[in-house]
Amino acid sequence: MYCTVTALRAVLSAQGQTDTATAASLSDAALQAAIDDATLEVNAQLGARYDVPFDDDREGQARPVPGVVANLTRDIAAYKATLTYRRGAPLEPTDPAVLRYQMAAKLLTALMKGTATLSLENSPAPDQAVQINGQPFNLACGPLFAEHDFGMTVAVRRGSLGWPSDSY
Repeated sequence: MYCTVTALRAVLSAQGQTDTATAASLSDAALQAAIDDATLEVNAQLGARYDVPFDDDREGQARPVPGVVANLTRDIAAYKATLTYRRGAPLEPTDPAVLRYQMAAKLLTALMKGTATLSLENSPAPDQAVQINGQPFNLACGPLFAEHDFGMTVAVRRGSLGWPSDSY
């Protein structure tokens, strides 16, 4: 298994627990279905370049799943679970699930084309095993979240002429 329900629920909820306002409130069975779909997608896209499934070798022996594969599966599953939770309602382009999915899709494409590679030796920690054009690629880079994703805004007080004021 590339991803657990617990790991998926953690990225779907700010508290990492069941949150009634997010896909984290879906049943374990619904979240597992999203994980299964995401696993199939990862295997289908990477199967031409790598031996899949990543958690079994050719002799049927269990092997550790590369952290990057676990992260990709989790992020795709988060997107699929959010779609299920929203029941067809459109997602905003800045939704964290959409941003995670876009980053995962970009990395999957690079892995599939061979412009990025997975290091399968000793299954390194998540976000450390991918290289693009010989350079490390960190999945956590980029504007994944902003203040508005968490209902936070920055207020600037303006003086009588409309300029920002130093007095608060």
